[in-house]
Amino acid sequence: MRCYQRLSPQHQATTWWLSSLLTDVGYVRHGCVFTPRGIEMVDPPPQPSHYPCETNMWSGSLYRLDAVKDVGVPDPNYVLDWGDVIYGYEGMVRGYTGFVEQTSVVRHHHSPVDTLQHRRVGPRVVKVYYAAPIRCYYHWRNSIYFWMYRYSGEHRTRLRLSHFYMLLKSAIKVALFIPERGPVLRACARGIWDGLHARLERRF
Repeated sequence: MRCYQRLSPQHQATTWWLSSLLTDVGYVRHGCVFTPRGIEMVDPPPQPSHYPCETNMWSGSLYRLDAVKDVGVPDPNYVLDWGDVIYGYEGMVRGYTGFVEQTSVVRHHHSPVDTLQHRRVGPRVVKVYYAAPIRCYYHWRNSIYFWMYRYSGEHRTRLRLSHFYMLLKSAIKVALFIPERGPVLRACARGIWDGLHARLERRF
């Protein structure tokens, strides 16, 4: 609340959420912005302690109710991953933004951090981590749905292709390095199908 009170009247009027800095062992999430190259994490300076961004995880976030009335409540069919990204985008296209306050810290456990591995493929070292099938399904479904049906900015075709290329690389890494690859790849395939057909009513 002190962060919000320090904002200028103009920023107060367009700010619809405030979020804490999310951390885990060896990991800090600074929030993200939408760019012509896709979604990128913010790299903020040490000062001031608060900085604007357009989307962040639900965890540790407070929303201004009068702005929520304008944007609408999140679709409950998002269930898990990427719902916060889509919701942040829905606010952004209506002229709203958010702020992250770096002095407010929330310890948010990211299970992939525990399973992160570095594997060598020829001269390159790739990062590999395990995510449960349910997380893979909703991540793939919701992200594909966003780029196919909700994103209305520039470079849509290029960003869609870039996202599918990223998912393809992820699937290859799962097939090569994850022992429990079968359930994960099946969840990813279902997520692709349901995302392409906008079947958000489907559940894992």
